[in-house]
Amino acid sequence: MAKTRTLALAACLALLGLAACMNPSKTQKSKSTGLVTEYYKGEGKALYFVKEIAYTGSSKDVKLLIDYTLDYDKSRSNAVVANFTIFSPEPFAKVSGMTFKDTYAPDSIKKMFIEKGKKSWKSRYSVTLDYEDFKKVVSGSNSVIQVNQEGKPVDFIVSKHWPKQAQTIKEQVILQIDLNQ
Repeated sequence: MAKTRTLALAACLALLGLAACMNPSKTQKSKSTGLVTEYYKGEGKALYFVKEIAYTGSSKDVKLLIDYTLDYDKSRSNAVVANFTIFSPEPFAKVSGMTFKDTYAPDSIKKMFIEKGKKSWKSRYSVTLDYEDFKKVVSGSNSVIQVNQEGKPVDFIVSKHWPKQAQTIKEQVILQIDLNQ
């Protein structure tokens, strides 16, 4: 009897050890396709993360990277958080607004941080979009993001990969949400 308990305990410990060694991303309910990662949070709930999309400024030493996070819940209206980082020789310290040219202009902008890197300044900001406005941004040409820095508009042009990225976002985020509402 004691020997059986010892063997059962050893088997349980071995299984626990195996589970601990497994890659945590394999045990989570998530799927990633490179650009979009979806985390299942329960019935009618998911977290979607769209990795950085690159935009370039008028000079080669200025660029903007933007990512999107959507905490989807079927039972409420949903918002999308867009975080963007501007890399530039000078800090973008006084950003008063941003516009997805010809598509949408968020109401407010929040400064997250500004820090000096080895080669450039890193200025990080956040805006919130309604889900319907996010759909407009993705469905529009969205070729330019305009940032208002110290009262002057600075244009950032999307990379040549945008049409394919937009299609991926439409298929893996927007279509999934719209079909399940």
